[in-house]
Amino acid sequence: QTRELADLVEARLRSAVGSVRDRDPQRANRELDAVLAGQFMPPPVPFGKTPHFGVTGIPVSINDRFVGREAEISRLHYSLTSRPAATAGLSGALAGAAGFGKSRLAIEYLHRFGPVHYPGGIFWLNAEAGDLNRQFHGMLRTLDSGARDLSVLEQDGGVAAQLATAFGSIPEDRRILFIADNIPESSSETLSRWCPGFGRVTLLATSRSTLAGVDTPILVGELPLASAVRLLTRGLPPEMGAVQGWETISQW
Repeated sequence: QTRELADLVEARLRSAVGSVRDRDPQRANRELDAVLAGQFMPPPVPFGKTPHFGVTGIPVSINDRFVGREAEISRLHYSLTSRPAATAGLSGALAGAAGFGKSRLAIEYLHRFGPVHYPGGIFWLNAEAGDLNRQFHGMLRTLDSGARDLSVLEQDGGVAAQLATAFGSIPEDRRILFIADNIPESSSETLSRWCPGFGRVTLLATSRSTLAGVDTPILVGELPLASAVRLLTRGLPPEMGAVQGWETISQW
């Protein structure tokens, strides 16, 4: 029935109301952004056998609710892995005012790239906690379950030095990711204060101010308009996502 099928197709084309882009350009742009974002944002990956430590547990990923930071996370990954693994030691810093998502970006980078690209270990430090030695000791125990008690190590050269030595014992082709979250903006101390083995491990730091001594500082500002709309309309029924005014709301 070739002729009948051709007539049916022509009739349907004559009655068509146009493409999504013709009918709703803003919705089409948002959907295209979402598709492109999915190409550059890998999903979270389980830690598996990768050593990992966070003093209160590494914060979890928000999965597909993380939108709008594809450019920053792609640039971050490139900057931290642009050298061969055997010459690890690159550093990056996410800087920006409170509430712009620096810590969330670091968390999502950890879950989406950490287990695949940093087999030597993933370590999360809360720089605001004020108990650095306890956190360093937890990291040391992650690498060496037989490490001595914290009180003994503090009297014998310091736990930070022991942790730096442990980092140095991991083969150079096994990258280590060390995240120092919320370094105080008033801090004048070198990054080795927060990251034992700085220069040996891959460091990602977050702070409200730009940190001296990092290879790649990345400013985290407000979301681009298209990304903000995509964030606000995520999960809404199509008829709600097409309502005019989302760009105005996003600009607020």
